[in-house]
Amino acid sequence: MKKWLRIALLLFPIHLSAQDTCSCSRNLDLFIEKVTHNYAGFHDKVNTATRTRYDALVDSVRTAAAGTTDKSTCFTLLDTYRAFFWDKHLQLAGSFAHTSGGSAPTPPRTTAWTRATLDQHFSVHREQLRTLEGMWSLETYRVGIVYNDSLGAYDAIIVLSENPNWKESMVKFTVTEPVDGRCNVRYGRGDMKLIETTGTHAPGHLAMKGIGTWHAVAPPIGAMDPRTFELTYGEEVQWRMLDDTILYIKLGSCDLKNKAVLDSLVKVHTADLERIPNWIVDFRGNGGGSTDVFLSLLPYLYTKPFKEFGANHWMSPENTALLKAWREKNKDMLSGRSAARIDKWVRHGKKNPNTWSVGHGSTTRFGRGKAMPRRVAILGDAGTASSGESFLELARGMSGKSVIFGENTGGFMDYGDLMNHDLGCDGLVASIPTSRMNRIDHGLSYDRNGITPDVRIGPEEGDWISFVRRHWAKQR
Repeated sequence: MKKWLRIALLLFPIHLSAQDTCSCSRNLDLFIEKVTHNYAGFHDKVNTATRTRYDALVDSVRTAAAGTTDKSTCFTLLDTYRAFFWDKHLQLAGSFAHTSGGSAPTPPRTTAWTRATLDQHFSVHREQLRTLEGMWSLETYRVGIVYNDSLGAYDAIIVLSENPNWKESMVKFTVTEPVDGRCNVRYGRGDMKLIETTGTHAPGHLAMKGIGTWHAVAPPIGAMDPRTFELTYGEEVQWRMLDDTILYIKLGSCDLKNKAVLDSLVKVHTADLERIPNWIVDFRGNGGGSTDVFLSLLPYLYTKPFKEFGANHWMSPENTALLKAWREKNKDMLSGRSAARIDKWVRHGKKNPNTWSVGHGSTTRFGRGKAMPRRVAILGDAGTASSGESFLELARGMSGKSVIFGENTGGFMDYGDLMNHDLGCDGLVASIPTSRMNRIDHGLSYDRNGITPDVRIGPEEGDWISFVRRHWAKQR
């Protein structure tokens, strides 16, 4: 590991055009620079064996970039460079990213509404507003929702966004009138690709499958408490008894906002958890977030100590600054242990720029463990990624009770702790992993194939929960 304690960075020249600061060459060179300086896997992937191929690729895409002014073609060149590293956690988004069908995303509609005119409209028509009309927010977005008579649906119009792709007056999503609390949504993602999804509405809240929950900025009197809404309608966290002996827990995302929900459920049901012998824990489609979210489940799974090799964090000046800002933004949701760990990395980065903050790992122990549950079925699929996969890895390592059912996971495991870098043109944002798992040096790598299940469920099986119950019945 000594060779990893200090890296001599390769410096690529940046060729900026004075006349066109958003040229394809400029965008490509800046992306290469960001990856070279900040990516924790750079020197794993660019080594003696791959250097010639890497240099040839860089020369090729630079030559092509110098000869194109087409934005979609340029994005393809940047993505070709990204693909060299074979790391699904190393990501690139932008206004001219290709959709799965191969065409550029449709630009969002831009309206005449502004934040000021929306505020005035909601104030003047306060008593006549329709079901969803008003100001709503989700994470770093705020929208004003107004009914569009020509569409027969609502437009959600951007009034505030930290995503450079989305500007004031753009339509973030359209949503139909809720019927029995259900509605259909056409949604513009952060990278501006449009998707179709469904929504669940209760006063003051609008949960969108695969997106998250929008909350009214100024909920009407009698609006449901946000925690109650999430527990009742939330797609990401579910907790229910399938019968007297089987508890079903779903965690569809490791977004930090779900930690308080799951922790509260564990606390409220502590007495019940002492008697329930069977759990089905559903991590299908869990694309990750923070491992803090599922910590409250681990003591119930534990049967044996688990040695974790830990991770090293590459503390370039940019990584240090971005991590410090992220820690401040999320301080109220972080556990004390996680906050202290991040503070340690930031201190190291400030004192020793462009070096590794070395993580030596630890052994997880929870005393004698708990009698219940006796067996745990964990569901994972190709959509299980990053921190979602970490739960499966931990459960397999520390628990003789746990059996993983399903299919190979996504393979987002070897490099993590992404930091977003705004490239300043064409909505280009690079998400770059800043940590490297030390288990790589022990021959344990998951990025190619993901985590393999203990019991495979084939594509012909439509009901995985019933499959698990049949499997258990055969074991009896």
